[in-house]
Amino acid sequence: MISGKLFDQEFFQNIEDEQIKMFFYNALRQQERIKQFLHFIPRKKGEEGENQRLGQEIRELWEWLVKEMKETKPGWHQVTNGLTLRLLSCLMEHFSIQFVNQQRLKLSNIVYQEIVAYLREHYASVTRQEISGRFHYSEDFIGKMIKENAGMTFQQLLQEIRLERAVWLLQESTLPIDQIIYEVGYQNRGYFYQIFMKKYGCKPSVWRKEHG
Repeated sequence: MISGKLFDQEFFQNIEDEQIKMFFYNALRQQERIKQFLHFIPRKKGEEGENQRLGQEIRELWEWLVKEMKETKPGWHQVTNGLTLRLLSCLMEHFSIQFVNQQRLKLSNIVYQEIVAYLREHYASVTRQEISGRFHYSEDFIGKMIKENAGMTFQQLLQEIRLERAVWLLQESTLPIDQIIYEVGYQNRGYFYQIFMKKYGCKPSVWRKEHG
């Protein structure tokens, strides 16, 4: 078993394929539950000798990787990191990849849920760039993932979370409305009133009076 520490930020930055990143991210956190696997399919049928050489190269890299992880000599983390990258590079060069998921869950769902949880903790100041760095995906891919799972953009999702928090503060606290606006991440009072009234049909003060 490969330790989750092996797939740190440095490792993810060396993998360009977003779906491969997604696989390892999920595998390290949810493998026991989602039971998903990578299925490598040869891109083309090569000559017998070529296939044997490729098979031998992959087998040697794998055996070397397992040996390093078993012996855990000084510097083994760096060695296994490099070997894993070489192994993946070889596989991705010569094979196409399919995802096998025993529970047929959307591959992106687990990461999406973690992103939402992160947004709920850091809603006041979080940016898409921050999410991209935190979860090791491009900003475009983050946007597509959110759209696929939530049916809205990153900014729309963040706005929903901020408004939910504002409603909770209106109901459960005695904070002034202007402070609540600031607490949930807005600087423009007029804009906050605009989006609040569009969603809830009344001003924050009216909502607090009716629900507080």
